[in-house]
Amino acid sequence: TYLSDRDYSSLEEIPVEDLKQLLLNHLQKGKMRSKDLKTNYIESMAQGSSSTKNLSLYINVGDKIRINGVAEVTNSDIELKNGIIHEIDRVIGPPNITTFLNADPTFQLLRSAFTRESSYTYLELLQGSGELSPFTLFAPTNNAFEALRTDFMGDSYNEFSSDFLSSVLSYHIISGTNLRSGEFDFNMILTNDSGEIEVYADENIYLTDERERTANVIKKDIQANNGVIHSINKVLLPREVF
Repeated sequence: TYLSDRDYSSLEEIPVEDLKQLLLNHLQKGKMRSKDLKTNYIESMAQGSSSTKNLSLYINVGDKIRINGVAEVTNSDIELKNGIIHEIDRVIGPPNITTFLNADPTFQLLRSAFTRESSYTYLELLQGSGELSPFTLFAPTNNAFEALRTDFMGDSYNEFSSDFLSSVLSYHIISGTNLRSGEFDFNMILTNDSGEIEVYADENIYLTDERERTANVIKKDIQANNGVIHSINKVLLPREVF
């Protein structure tokens, strides 16, 4: 399936470096048994095209163990002398930002906002590696969107207008940079098409929007092939959103 989806007829057609990183994306340092896995992000041993840091893997532990929302563990804890194998049912390709938005249930409302019929096709943008990439995405959680709905929009999430969504969603995307947490200055200004975000960074990272509301980064450096995600606990609002 992986080969046919990418119009390859055999492994020999995959460029050597791409194949190397594909294989490394299935490796994790250390012995990690299934009982040690928790729903969270871990690092693979692969590197993507937008950073020298390792790509993230999203592990979702439920009745089954799923990886990046695409592969399921079908046979776990195969013990070897030099490690452990967990057999999976699909190849785990290098993730793009959309991979994690689809896989991580804490981004369900953000994903819904991105896929509203009348709004810009943001998911298509964030899965690509065109001239606007890489991307830094500040990703509000479900709780952040619920708080915004309660504060501003009334009883129904569907009351968000298309113009509102477009302005707000654009404000969370910084194009042309893969900005990891260690690269935030003590006090800096980030700009995008929708306005400016003030960043204050010490042991934590705080983002202040143009309406003087402050969000905390609660999960940092979710590294994709075409950019990086930082999960935040509040939806940021540009000055001209209303």
